[in-house]
Amino acid sequence: MKLGTQTIQHWLQDAHEHSQIRVEPIRFEECEHWSLREGAMIHDTGGFFALRGLRIESASPRLNGFVAPMIDQPQPGWLAFLVRQGPSGLEWLLQAKTEPGNVNPTQIAPSIQATPSNYNRLHGGAPTLFLEHIHKNALYLSLGAHSEQGSKFLWKFNKNSVIALPKDMSVEAPEPFFRWCSSHIMRELLGQSNCLNTDARSAIATAPWVSLAEHGELFGADVLKASYAKPCGEPVKARLSERVTPVVGRAGLHWVFDPLDSLEGWDFTPDGIINAETGAPALTYARVDVQGREVSHWCQPFLTHAGEPDHVLLMRIEDGVAQFFIRSHQEPGFGLRREFSPSFQDGQADRDKVRHWMKPDSAVLAEISQSDEGGRFMQARARYRIVLVGDTPPPRSHPTGMWVPLSVLEHAMRTPGRCTNELRTLGSLILSTDFDHACRKL
Repeated sequence: MKLGTQTIQHWLQDAHEHSQIRVEPIRFEECEHWSLREGAMIHDTGGFFALRGLRIESASPRLNGFVAPMIDQPQPGWLAFLVRQGPSGLEWLLQAKTEPGNVNPTQIAPSIQATPSNYNRLHGGAPTLFLEHIHKNALYLSLGAHSEQGSKFLWKFNKNSVIALPKDMSVEAPEPFFRWCSSHIMRELLGQSNCLNTDARSAIATAPWVSLAEHGELFGADVLKASYAKPCGEPVKARLSERVTPVVGRAGLHWVFDPLDSLEGWDFTPDGIINAETGAPALTYARVDVQGREVSHWCQPFLTHAGEPDHVLLMRIEDGVAQFFIRSHQEPGFGLRREFSPSFQDGQADRDKVRHWMKPDSAVLAEISQSDEGGRFMQARARYRIVLVGDTPPPRSHPTGMWVPLSVLEHAMRTPGRCTNELRTLGSLILSTDFDHACRKL
């Protein structure tokens, strides 16, 4: 680990110690300010988020019969990085944010990470720092609404943004929870597990990728340079749009909200909601004490899942150009919409059709273990890998997927509502120093 990265890791450890976090499992009757009303789990204020039982009736066999507890949080949150010009490129204002559900509790978050309930101070706590920069004379390098996981959230989006500060503006980073970081070190951190949270990765992947370049060079590997330089013409952009257009007449969808305490296939217990078939918990409750947040004490329900789902982005090299296989994917929380996903991700019924393209000797070019957003999920994690494959089938052998160069992938990620949370996480991994170095050896 290089010196700059070690400094950030020490800073995160210091912030973690200052947070004094304590998470205590509790029962539903101990979960203060939460109650079951009309079959949904709702906060007394009516804000923050709710949990509802979703059942889907659809002409689409992939969605028909889906039944599960889902997070209902209709108001979009803000995920914003503040950046300034440094000696060799942009510098990023990092927030060391401690979330009760994170695998490593304190991870790097965007400079501003807040829901409307937070920044409108529905909790009665302290104001959200730097919030004035998203409203007053903001120079946005990126701004767009991007989805949360459609397998867990109902129609949930966040405003992902990167905001450039004027040259004459000085913003202090109050220790120990904020710190400025160079683009070079940021790229080193992107290759580490449970270091940047998923919100930070999403905001970075949907920003102009060149904002992470120092001295004008983003990639050093020849196959990545050629892929990033490949033109993204209008026909390709049109094709990308076609891939996410829903076929309403053929795949109609009807959402039904069933009571959580009588949800088919799920057991509602004092300790949480459990899958009746497997016994695996899907929801739990906790009491949280933590310093450095707008409020230092609260209770809430958390979604969780067993195991470590595997999300993979396949890469091939054609005529010296790196290409990546992405797929059109529909999830329960997207309604009739589709978004682009990795080559295969957890929950795809036909993922084995693509998985077999990997061979025992296929090279893993980059890999991380990443916890889901710790403000809504308890100790839930997934594995993300970029895998190099050799012989691949003809382009039309998979009707929902396509091979694209980096230029097209960046265009898709920067387009609001176009790529899943899982694909954006893998996009942040593409921008890591580790991935670039691995590709230089090809």
